[in-house]
Order: sequence, then C-alpha cells, then structure tokens
Amino acid sequence: MISIWRNSYSSAGASALCSFQRSLLPPKFKNISGCRLLTLDVEHRERMAVDLQIQSTPTLKNSLQNAATLFKSNIPSAALFVPLCHVDAKPSLLFTIRPSDLSYNSCSFPAAEHLDEEGSLISTSLRAARTDLGVLPEQTEVLGTLRESTDASGGVNITPIVSYIGNVHVASLRPSVHSEVMQTFSVPIDELLSDRCLRWMQLPNKNVMPVFLLRDGTLQAQGLTSMILHNVLRVVAGPDPAYREILYGPFFKGQPPS
Repeated sequence: MISIWRNSYSSAGASALCSFQRSLLPPKFKNISGCRLLTLDVEHRERMAVDLQIQSTPTLKNSLQNAATLFKSNIPSAALFVPLCHVDAKPSLLFTIRPSDLSYNSCSFPAAEHLDEEGSLISTSLRAARTDLGVLPEQTEVLGTLRESTDASGGVNITPIVSYIGNVHVASLRPSVHSEVMQTFSVPIDELLSDRCLRWMQLPNKNVMPVFLLRDGTLQAQGLTSMILHNVLRVVAGPDPAYREILYGPFFKGQPPS
C-alpha cells in the first residue's frame, strides 16, 4: 500500500526536469512570521472548517471533467490524515517518514486504504492517525476534507482529511506495531510559509509545482504530498494578503486571485 504515497518525482528527476525558482517569491514577503491568523485557535479552526467545506464541494465543470477519470467507483479509495497541532505553543503540521520515503529524501502524511466496513473516509483517516501516530479519535477535531485526487498511476482515489490534534509532544507519539512509520516530526506553519521552505519547481509543460524543503533542506515534500500541503496552507492562511501572494503568486505572475 505504501507505494501509492511515494512522490512522483525523485530528487534527481526533479533536478533533471526543472529548476527551483526562488525568484518567484516576492522579496517583501520572504521573512513573514507571527501572522495573527496562524493561531489555530477555536475561531481560526471554525473559519478553516467553513473554507474546507467550500473547497471540497466540486463545481459542475469540475464534476464533468473528472467524472471519467478521478472518481472511479471501481478503484480503491484511501484517506490521508493531515494533522494540524501545536508543538511548543507553535501552530505546526506533523509529517511522517516511511521506508519508501528514504530513497526520495521525502516525507508523507499518515495514510490508510478505505475498508468496506468503515462508514466513511473520515473513519479511515482516524484509523490512519491511530496506526501511524498513536493519536486516538477522541483526541482529534476533524475540520474537513480537501477535494479528492488520484495517485500518480491513477489507481487510487485519495481524500485528504484535515484535522486538529491539540498540543503535541512529538517524542511521545507511539505508532502502532502495524505501522511502517519510522519517524514523526513537526514543522511550524510559519516556517512552511517562508522562503526557508517554499520553492517552486517548473515542469516541462511550463506549469509550476510547489516543493517544500524541510529539516534544513535534508527532506522534501514534493509531488502529491506537496500539492496537498499547498492546499492545506491555502486554507490555514486564509484571506491574509501576504500569504496569498506567497501561495498564489507563482501561479498568477504575482497577481493572486481576489
């Protein structure tokens, strides 16, 4: 199962196909930190839940475009558990490292394939959290879902479930013996939204993809993981114009949508 979470681009492949575009980040926003919106307090989480509900509702155009490919009922479904939390009082995200990530110097989120006996993909994500992090359902506040996508092979429908798990002491997390997770680490959200982490990869088709350099650049969130992380950060940052410029600017030549 874990192979479906492996990112589409290796470090070597990314270097051969594209270049990181530091210049795409506006200089005036390179050192943003401490934005008041990034508190993950109750009001912030309520706003995020509303935004997630809006984003997870497909438009008619998207439904028609994706009906034949993205949401096939005859292929497996899976859930990603995207864990927002506080670590040392800092709003943060948790990431996991599996054996399949090592050759890519990459990381991932807790994940599980959906079982027929599970009532919903939310239940699947809670099982992933319990297995990969040792986090119980009663410790979890589910905020909402992002839109489904497929893995690189088109063989699995994937739904990211965004949740808040409160104050976390990372060293105390205990994955299940059935988990393949080797290590868990946290990254402050402010850091994810700074040019210490955020880069852009230009693809051969001239599109750009976000890449997040973690742990002083020794790990990368790329491919599917980076796109999910980027979408989560859009919801976390919300309407703040500085973060909107960072998150949308490379897609819209510095003109984020209103």
